[in-house]
Amino acid sequence: MFPNLHIVDHPLVQHKLTLLRRKEESTGSFRQLLREISILLAYEATRDLDTRSLEIETPLTRMAAQQLSQRIGLVPILRAGLGMVDPVLDLLPNAEVWHLGLYRDEETARPVEYYSKLPAYSPLDVALVLDPVQLGECQGMHHGTNRQGRFDWPSRGYTPAGTEVWNAMRALDYLRDRPDV
Repeated sequence: MFPNLHIVDHPLVQHKLTLLRRKEESTGSFRQLLREISILLAYEATRDLDTRSLEIETPLTRMAAQQLSQRIGLVPILRAGLGMVDPVLDLLPNAEVWHLGLYRDEETARPVEYYSKLPAYSPLDVALVLDPVQLGECQGMHHGTNRQGRFDWPSRGYTPAGTEVWNAMRALDYLRDRPDV
């Protein structure tokens, strides 16, 4: 279904996901783990970026070195993807940042675009879609638990943050439907 999908099964990522998913995880720890996982995922996602050779001057001598040669953009899927932008920008400080808002239609289970700050043309070579996504993406089922009358969720081990970072089906569905990707 997704021939270019790469599952990151690195032990460090798996360990940090386990910590992040624990119901007793604090908000501060959750944010730190999301930051660390984002950096590790960006490292994996950028493994095949193109580089070009150039000569640089070190304190000791001149040498041949490698520099990224592609224009890179980050596309966080609102709002959950925003938490991944800063850690990835730490690795790729010259990346452009665009925004895309999606939700899953409750009847069709297909993604629906509600906000887009994507350019009309593609000035990039690579776009990294950042989306930690929610388990219950249907309206009101993730951080909007009060709208569903689910005031007991925290006592049952669910936290707003804990239900946010789970799977990335929303972005994958959206990308699968775009012929330009």
